[in-house]
Amino acid sequence: MAAETQARTPLTQSVQAPRASVFEAFTTATRLCEWFSYDAQLEAAPGGRFYAYWREPGFYAVGEYLEVRAPELIRLRWSDKDNPQPVEVEIAFAESEGATEVSVHHPAMPAALEPLWRRALAALASTQERGYHLDLLERPMLGVLLGGDVTAENAGQYGVPVAYGAALQGTLAGLSAEAAGLRQGDVIVGMDGKEVRSVQDIPPITRGHKAGDTVVVEFYRGAERHAVPMELRPRNLHPYPESLEDLARAMAREKQRLIGELRALLADATDAEAERAPAPGKWNAKQILAHLVASERESQAFIASLAVGNELEVFTANLDARVNALVRRYPTLATLAQALEDAYAETLEIVRGLPQDFLARKVGVVRVQLAAEADPFHVRHHLGQARRALEAARQAA
Repeated sequence: MAAETQARTPLTQSVQAPRASVFEAFTTATRLCEWFSYDAQLEAAPGGRFYAYWREPGFYAVGEYLEVRAPELIRLRWSDKDNPQPVEVEIAFAESEGATEVSVHHPAMPAALEPLWRRALAALASTQERGYHLDLLERPMLGVLLGGDVTAENAGQYGVPVAYGAALQGTLAGLSAEAAGLRQGDVIVGMDGKEVRSVQDIPPITRGHKAGDTVVVEFYRGAERHAVPMELRPRNLHPYPESLEDLARAMAREKQRLIGELRALLADATDAEAERAPAPGKWNAKQILAHLVASERESQAFIASLAVGNELEVFTANLDARVNALVRRYPTLATLAQALEDAYAETLEIVRGLPQDFLARKVGVVRVQLAAEADPFHVRHHLGQARRALEAARQAA
């Protein structure tokens, strides 16, 4: 960021949310990371320290709180990566007809810092009012279930004349790929004029666009190559629940589907088959189920941490020691499957039992919804992995 500075009038943002909620978004590290920066550490009290870090553009700011008067005023001494000379920043919160007017006075603000502050304040309004960060609202959603990379070894199963690309396992209703006519079995080989040789090539392309943009996607359907325009659509927003019971009920519907798929997978499986790893260093079916149990317990901790405002960021469900401990604790397929079903039930009870004021914190509720939205993809990926492990065990028997 450039270091040129000039005197500036305060930046202002109207937020349709209670002043206490907006003030808390500035004074709790977890809340601050929901809209302001990638990482933050702070102690919002006179003499307390402040630190914020942005991965893009690799920027950080540090400071010391001079005055914290809830829910009206914050004064802090601020310096940053490009401007080490401290300045005093004042943030004021005023009530106005049910909304909160936020005013940020950053004297001699560097010209390059103003867009960061403006974007952050707009994201504050978005998270407080709708529960979604601006990045999520603007980010295009392809709506694809990726089946993996196409290689010389598996190109034949797709019937394509190339040994590269990203295979589609399916599409999601109402999103970009389905609307453009893509379907299961298609192999994407290009997008926006750029070659797609693997699934890893797609995210950098979409990151350069916003919802509403149109790109040309190139793909094979069997031996025939196609090129079609694809409008990049925004994500489908979840209806906001009227109660915690409504939130739990919506989550329960998908968990019941997953339980049905799990039971179907294990109907004819034996413990001996489930103990055979498909290859050295790969999990067997029991270990995969144990991983799902551990993952669900991680989800429970995540939800609880959102409620108390101290988000947990450590994920240990991939740790072999934890996975193997669960296999020893639940040594049969039946007990592992029951442990997973029990964990699902516990998650729903946690949601039902959250403090009632959690429902008013929209960004927290939306984050629970988004995590619940992503979970079935994770579970089905591992159920497919378990199916292949069981098939390999049967072939080896």
